[in-house]
Amino acid sequence: VNAQHEKDYLFYLNHGFHVGPSAGQDNHLPNWGASSAARVGVWLEHLTKAELLEALRQRRCFATEDENLELKVTANGSWVGNTVSVSPGHSLQIKVTVADTDEPNATYTVNLYYDPAIGDQQEARVVGTRKSVRDHQEVTFQHKPTTGSYCFVKVTQASSKHTWRDDAWSSPVWVK
Repeated sequence: VNAQHEKDYLFYLNHGFHVGPSAGQDNHLPNWGASSAARVGVWLEHLTKAELLEALRQRRCFATEDENLELKVTANGSWVGNTVSVSPGHSLQIKVTVADTDEPNATYTVNLYYDPAIGDQQEARVVGTRKSVRDHQEVTFQHKPTTGSYCFVKVTQASSKHTWRDDAWSSPVWVK
């Protein structure tokens, strides 16, 4: 995902695809990882090929336009990428932490996106926003979802280090 492809990500999620976001670039030159700051972050306990592949299969990942920004998102204690059960009328608790080791003074706007009905005409929209979030600060959203829905987080970084803004997107959490 990047800002220009965000609509594509929303399109595929709205059509029921269980996909995680991706970011990178394709220039057909042997400078992999050096010509773009975009990255895919994956949450795993041990850096092994087997755990990496399993984490990707489970969509336990995020995409970022900043090469070392970390985005940790859980819903009711489960990592993003999972399907969670929520009893009717109960809330989904989404916890978000953003960190960036080389930009400790950056602030973030954290948006919770929600699509109440996969496959309808509307794509996910913002249902919660937290502004001026600091490095390593955990923010929590409480949201009452419906069955057959999903939500994910988009973060926009404001930095004193550069004038542009970097975005990051989490994998969704699907609700059953």
